[in-house]
Amino acid sequence: MKLLPLLLLLCAAVGTAPGQRPDPKPVPTQKQEGPGLRTEAISQAYCSPDNLRVHLRFTFVNSGSETLILYRYGPVISRYLVSKDLDSMAKEKYDYDVSPMLTVKIPPKVGQKLDDELFVVLKPGESFALERDVSLRINDGADSDSRLKPGGNYVMRLRVATWFTDLSLARELAQRWRETGKLWYFDVISEPMEFTIKTYNASDTCD
Repeated sequence: MKLLPLLLLLCAAVGTAPGQRPDPKPVPTQKQEGPGLRTEAISQAYCSPDNLRVHLRFTFVNSGSETLILYRYGPVISRYLVSKDLDSMAKEKYDYDVSPMLTVKIPPKVGQKLDDELFVVLKPGESFALERDVSLRINDGADSDSRLKPGGNYVMRLRVATWFTDLSLARELAQRWRETGKLWYFDVISEPMEFTIKTYNASDTCD
Protein backbone atom coordinates (compact mmCIF):
# COMPACT_ATOMS: atom_id res chain seq x y z
CA MET A 1 0.00 0.00 0.00
CA LYS A 2 1.34 3.36 -0.91
CA LEU A 3 1.39 5.63 2.10
CA LEU A 4 -0.65 8.74 1.61
CA PRO A 5 1.23 11.91 2.50
CA LEU A 6 1.01 13.18 6.03
CA LEU A 7 0.76 16.94 6.31
CA LEU A 8 2.07 18.36 9.54
CA LEU A 9 2.17 22.10 9.72
CA LEU A 10 3.56 23.64 12.88
CA CYS A 11 2.73 27.31 13.15
CA ALA A 12 4.47 29.91 15.28
CA ALA A 13 4.83 28.89 18.93
CA VAL A 14 2.97 30.80 21.57
CA GLY A 15 4.89 31.22 24.85
CA THR A 16 3.61 31.84 28.34
CA ALA A 17 5.05 34.13 30.93
CA PRO A 18 6.80 32.51 33.92
CA GLY A 19 4.26 31.09 36.36
CA GLN A 20 1.40 31.18 33.86
CA ARG A 21 -0.23 28.11 32.33
CA PRO A 22 -1.18 27.86 28.68
CA ASP A 23 -4.67 26.90 27.68
CA PRO A 24 -4.10 24.10 25.16
CA LYS A 25 -6.91 21.67 24.46
CA PRO A 26 -5.21 18.37 23.64
CA VAL A 27 -6.64 14.94 24.36
CA PRO A 28 -6.50 14.57 28.17
CA THR A 29 -3.75 12.43 29.65
CA GLN A 30 -5.23 9.17 30.88
CA LYS A 31 -4.05 7.84 34.24
CA GLN A 32 -3.79 4.16 33.37
CA GLU A 33 -1.35 1.75 31.82
CA GLY A 34 0.14 3.28 28.72
CA PRO A 35 3.40 3.74 26.86
CA GLY A 36 6.36 5.36 28.52
CA LEU A 37 8.24 7.94 26.46
CA ARG A 38 11.98 8.60 26.58
CA THR A 39 13.67 11.37 24.60
CA GLU A 40 17.33 11.73 23.66
CA ALA A 41 19.00 14.78 22.12
CA ILE A 42 20.94 13.57 19.07
CA SER A 43 22.12 16.90 17.66
CA GLN A 44 21.63 20.66 17.90
CA ALA A 45 21.94 23.42 15.33
CA TYR A 46 21.22 27.15 15.38
CA CYS A 47 18.85 28.36 12.65
CA SER A 48 19.50 31.89 13.92
CA PRO A 49 21.20 33.30 17.05
CA ASP A 50 17.96 32.95 19.01
CA ASN A 51 16.49 29.83 17.41
CA LEU A 52 17.96 26.43 18.31
CA ARG A 53 16.78 23.28 16.59
CA VAL A 54 17.21 20.11 18.64
CA HIS A 55 16.99 16.76 16.87
CA LEU A 56 15.43 14.22 19.25
CA ARG A 57 14.93 10.50 19.30
CA PHE A 58 11.56 9.49 20.75
CA THR A 59 11.29 5.97 22.17
CA PHE A 60 7.87 4.68 23.18
CA VAL A 61 8.13 1.72 25.55
CA ASN A 62 5.33 -0.63 26.49
CA SER A 63 6.18 -1.47 30.08
CA GLY A 64 2.64 -2.58 30.88
CA SER A 65 0.94 -5.96 30.73
CA GLU A 66 -1.24 -5.53 27.65
CA THR A 67 -0.57 -4.97 23.96
CA LEU A 68 -0.78 -1.36 22.78
CA ILE A 69 -1.50 0.13 19.35
CA LEU A 70 0.07 3.49 18.47
CA TYR A 71 -0.37 5.75 15.47
CA ARG A 72 2.97 5.37 13.72
CA TYR A 73 3.30 8.90 12.35
CA GLY A 74 2.86 10.78 15.61
CA PRO A 75 3.83 12.21 17.91
CA VAL A 76 2.66 15.79 17.77
CA ILE A 77 4.20 17.91 20.51
CA SER A 78 1.56 19.97 22.29
CA ARG A 79 3.71 21.43 25.07
CA TYR A 80 7.41 22.07 25.77
CA LEU A 81 8.56 22.27 29.40
CA VAL A 82 12.15 23.17 30.30
CA SER A 83 13.57 23.70 33.81
CA LYS A 84 17.05 24.40 35.10
CA ASP A 85 17.27 21.10 37.00
CA LEU A 86 15.31 18.00 38.03
CA ASP A 87 14.21 19.52 41.32
CA SER A 88 12.73 22.57 39.60
CA MET A 89 10.99 20.32 37.09
CA ALA A 90 9.45 18.27 39.90
CA LYS A 91 8.18 21.50 41.50
CA GLU A 92 6.78 22.71 38.14
CA LYS A 93 9.13 25.70 38.07
CA TYR A 94 9.71 26.21 34.36
CA ASP A 95 12.16 28.43 32.54
CA TYR A 96 10.41 27.64 29.27
CA ASP A 97 6.74 26.72 28.88
CA VAL A 98 5.41 26.80 25.32
CA SER A 99 2.36 25.31 23.64
CA PRO A 100 2.68 25.44 19.84
CA MET A 101 -0.35 26.02 17.67
CA LEU A 102 -0.62 23.24 15.13
CA THR A 103 -2.72 21.91 12.31
CA VAL A 104 -2.61 18.24 11.39
CA LYS A 105 -4.19 16.34 8.54
CA ILE A 106 -4.55 12.61 9.05
CA PRO A 107 -4.27 10.29 6.01
CA PRO A 108 -7.84 9.39 5.00
CA LYS A 109 -7.22 5.63 5.13
CA VAL A 110 -7.09 5.75 8.92
CA GLY A 111 -10.08 3.82 10.20
CA GLN A 112 -10.41 1.36 7.34
CA LYS A 113 -8.22 -1.33 8.89
CA LEU A 114 -5.28 -1.86 11.21
CA ASP A 115 -2.66 -0.95 8.62
CA ASP A 116 0.99 -1.71 9.48
CA GLU A 117 2.06 1.38 7.54
CA LEU A 118 0.00 3.64 9.78
CA PHE A 119 0.02 1.87 13.14
CA VAL A 120 2.52 -0.05 15.25
CA VAL A 121 1.54 -2.85 17.63
CA LEU A 122 3.66 -3.02 20.79
CA LYS A 123 3.53 -6.15 22.90
CA PRO A 124 4.60 -5.88 26.56
CA GLY A 125 8.32 -5.11 26.71
CA GLU A 126 8.55 -3.88 23.11
CA SER A 127 9.50 -0.37 22.02
CA PHE A 128 9.13 1.89 19.00
CA ALA A 129 11.52 4.73 18.10
CA LEU A 130 11.30 7.67 15.74
CA GLU A 131 12.99 11.05 15.38
CA ARG A 132 11.61 14.58 15.54
CA ASP A 133 12.92 18.16 15.63
CA VAL A 134 11.98 20.72 18.26
CA SER A 135 12.79 24.43 18.17
CA LEU A 136 13.73 26.39 21.27
CA ARG A 137 13.94 30.15 21.60
CA ILE A 138 17.33 31.07 23.05
CA ASN A 139 18.43 34.22 24.86
CA ASP A 140 21.04 35.64 22.49
CA GLY A 141 21.50 38.80 24.54
CA ALA A 142 19.70 40.96 21.98
CA ASP A 143 16.75 42.16 24.05
CA SER A 144 15.44 38.61 24.47
CA ASP A 145 13.11 37.56 27.29
CA SER A 146 13.96 33.87 26.98
CA ARG A 147 15.53 32.26 30.03
CA LEU A 148 17.36 29.62 27.99
CA LYS A 149 21.01 30.54 27.55
CA PRO A 150 23.77 29.06 25.39
CA GLY A 151 25.99 26.73 27.40
CA GLY A 152 23.34 26.24 30.10
CA ASN A 153 22.28 22.90 31.54
CA TYR A 154 18.55 22.14 31.50
CA VAL A 155 15.90 19.44 31.85
CA MET A 156 13.16 19.00 29.24
CA ARG A 157 9.83 17.23 29.26
CA LEU A 158 7.35 17.13 26.38
CA ARG A 159 3.61 16.63 26.29
CA VAL A 160 2.86 14.59 23.21
CA ALA A 161 -0.47 13.97 21.49
CA THR A 162 -0.61 10.42 20.14
CA TRP A 163 -3.97 11.01 18.48
CA PHE A 164 -5.05 14.32 16.96
CA THR A 165 -8.33 13.83 15.16
CA ASP A 166 -11.92 12.95 16.02
CA LEU A 167 -12.12 11.22 19.41
CA SER A 168 -15.22 9.33 18.32
CA LEU A 169 -13.15 7.71 15.57
CA ALA A 170 -10.48 6.72 18.11
CA ARG A 171 -13.10 5.11 20.33
CA GLU A 172 -14.60 3.30 17.34
CA LEU A 173 -11.20 1.94 16.30
CA ALA A 174 -10.34 0.97 19.87
CA GLN A 175 -13.50 -1.08 20.00
CA ARG A 176 -12.89 -2.62 16.58
CA TRP A 177 -9.28 -3.60 17.35
CA ARG A 178 -9.70 -4.61 21.00
CA GLU A 179 -8.85 -8.25 20.27
CA THR A 180 -5.46 -7.16 18.91
CA GLY A 181 -4.58 -4.60 21.57
CA LYS A 182 -5.52 -1.27 23.14
CA LEU A 183 -5.42 1.71 20.79
CA TRP A 184 -3.62 4.41 22.78
CA TYR A 185 -5.02 7.83 21.88
CA PHE A 186 -4.27 9.73 25.09
CA ASP A 187 -1.48 12.24 25.60
CA VAL A 188 1.87 11.04 26.92
CA ILE A 189 4.33 13.02 29.06
CA SER A 190 7.97 12.22 28.36
CA GLU A 191 10.47 11.36 31.07
CA PRO A 192 12.80 14.21 32.10
CA MET A 193 15.73 14.59 29.71
CA GLU A 194 18.89 16.41 30.83
CA PHE A 195 20.74 18.32 28.11
CA THR A 196 23.15 21.21 27.58
CA ILE A 197 22.36 23.99 25.13
CA LYS A 198 25.29 24.37 22.75
CA THR A 199 26.97 27.70 22.26
CA TYR A 200 26.11 29.67 19.14
CA ASN A 201 28.09 28.87 16.02
CA ALA A 202 27.58 31.05 12.95
CA SER A 203 28.51 28.12 10.71
CA ASP A 204 25.48 26.11 11.89
CA THR A 205 22.75 25.38 9.36
CA CYS A 206 19.24 24.00 9.65
CA ASP A 207 19.32 22.42 6.19
